[in-house]
Amino acid sequence: MTNSSPFPLTLSEGISGPNAADFAVSSVTSCAGNTACAIPVSFTPSTETAESATLTINVSNDPTSRHVVTLTGTGTTPVVLNPAATLAFGTVALTKSKALTITVVNLGAATLTLPAPVISGANAGDFSLTTAAAKPCGSTLAGGAYCLVGVTYKPSVAFAESASVAIGASADAASPHNVSLNGHRDVTTAIQMTKPPACAGGSVLIGGSN
Repeated sequence: MTNSSPFPLTLSEGISGPNAADFAVSSVTSCAGNTACAIPVSFTPSTETAESATLTINVSNDPTSRHVVTLTGTGTTPVVLNPAATLAFGTVALTKSKALTITVVNLGAATLTLPAPVISGANAGDFSLTTAAAKPCGSTLAGGAYCLVGVTYKPSVAFAESASVAIGASADAASPHNVSLNGHRDVTTAIQMTKPPACAGGSVLIGGSN
């Protein structure tokens, strides 16, 4: 607010309205003459919907003492996980398997609850969740920390396969994150030429057989 008079003003503030609890004002008790004075207001949403309240500024020595400011804001849940979009296993031989990991990072400051990842899709049976050797994901993930989700691929058919794994977390607007899984069986077969054994027929007269 701006005090356009040469005299100092004595102030008091208050917040009211349907969502008053989610807004807060830092009290400013005076404003010098011919000065612009800032009155800090903060918004800490408790829901993901639009919220509103009213800030009232009272000036003790101003005949138009009651100044009203409408406060509005909308809460959003941040995206705090950032796993890779795709996990490609490439070519894997039949009866063999290949293990890879997905890095999950908590970009926020609060600890997250992590439900168990779920694999689904056309060839989900050939992909499985495994415990990563280092930094395996558990049921929680601290702010700023990371963990690894292990996935193993063991092909059973001779063509390209795909599935996806859903990785989610509490307080994450984009959860679950679906990571695409793909791979295919190695169908290369070594062709070996074998020399037939010698055939010993002995001496045979012309016109005869052996």
